[in-house]
Amino acid sequence: MVERIIKPDMSEEQEIKIQTILTRGVEAVYPHSDALDAVLRSGKKLKVYCGFDPTAPSMHVGHLIQMQKLADFQRAGHEVIFLVGDFTAMIGDPTDKTSSRQRLSREQVLKNMASYKQQAARILDFDNQTNPVKVLYNSEWLNKLGMADVLDMFSRMTVQQLLAHETYKKRLEEGKPLSCIEIIYPFMQGYDSVAMQVDVEVGGKDQTFNMLWGRELVKSFLGKEKYVVAGRLLTSGGEKMGKTTGARPISFLDSPNTIFQGVMLWPDDSICSGFELCTRVPMEMVKKVGNAIYAGKNPLEFKKQLALEITRIMKGEADAQAALRAYESLVEQKSNEGENIPVIKFSIPEGRETATILDLVVAAGLASSKGQARTLVQQGGVSINGEKVENIRAEYKQGLLTVRVGKKATGIRTIEIF
Repeated sequence: MVERIIKPDMSEEQEIKIQTILTRGVEAVYPHSDALDAVLRSGKKLKVYCGFDPTAPSMHVGHLIQMQKLADFQRAGHEVIFLVGDFTAMIGDPTDKTSSRQRLSREQVLKNMASYKQQAARILDFDNQTNPVKVLYNSEWLNKLGMADVLDMFSRMTVQQLLAHETYKKRLEEGKPLSCIEIIYPFMQGYDSVAMQVDVEVGGKDQTFNMLWGRELVKSFLGKEKYVVAGRLLTSGGEKMGKTTGARPISFLDSPNTIFQGVMLWPDDSICSGFELCTRVPMEMVKKVGNAIYAGKNPLEFKKQLALEITRIMKGEADAQAALRAYESLVEQKSNEGENIPVIKFSIPEGRETATILDLVVAAGLASSKGQARTLVQQGGVSINGEKVENIRAEYKQGLLTVRVGKKATGIRTIEIF
């Protein structure tokens, strides 16, 4: 990329904001970085959005990364839209899915999105007096499309363009079902850009196909350019972090202790990318961390800093500090007892979406039956991530939990729920 020269009328602060937008955590910019750079320097106020489909009640760390990029645009003075995909969530994004996904009902979607704005407010400023982030819902326009509108939209793209989608291509090659409604998804997401008449869309690089599909629709319907900022994903060993890499999905509805301990289980090679993508600590510090680890310093302390920062962003300063103390207390106890806390894999039974507290106590080997587990909970002897459990019907979704019965280290287990 050509080195940029700061214009005389552009402050150093403005220059930093532009470079943060263009480079921090960015995989690619379409049509290209120089084009968006020129528009950003022109002083034009851009309309920028990212869509979030409420397919679950909680947003997760991947959404955190995307919201940090939206916040970059907001701090630079651009109009930012937090789009809730309450219509597209009922279809379901087929990207990276090896089989047809189950459709969600309107009632499920409404329940899932109930606290999305509250969760997003940890990063985005919805109450800014001069430039608040706006919340929109794509059912506002997608529900109004008639058959003539849909046919018009379909006529602007080709089957060849659609089959360039790697997910579609792979499922067809493997002879797996590909429903017609899944083919509609890129059109629906793409039409969001048309309806809102946006200038920029932000998303993870795994959303590039859908975002570029929207770019083509914007050109066709509105006759203008739409820039796409495709962000990098958290990776380990070149693979997207997830169950295959031993990482767990961290969500905004997790407890502070669960968030902190979840980050502490991330692979060491994700520390610098975690700082860059999930936080907004200065990049100079991120580079220093990388150099220190490369020079042979123990990555543990840096990972604790990352866990503290991410927990602070998602839960606040007080909860983050408490989670740090809880973690250090647990590590100290392990050291004193000279034992490692076992990690147990627990698969949620088929047909259910959650594991109960009774499931976990029994799976951890801390009770011989659910009846005994129920008694332990009722007596106040069970805690999850340092928090006493009082409800025998407490449920837990996918994630990492520390289950404790009693006060001795021998009564502690770490369970990863799948």
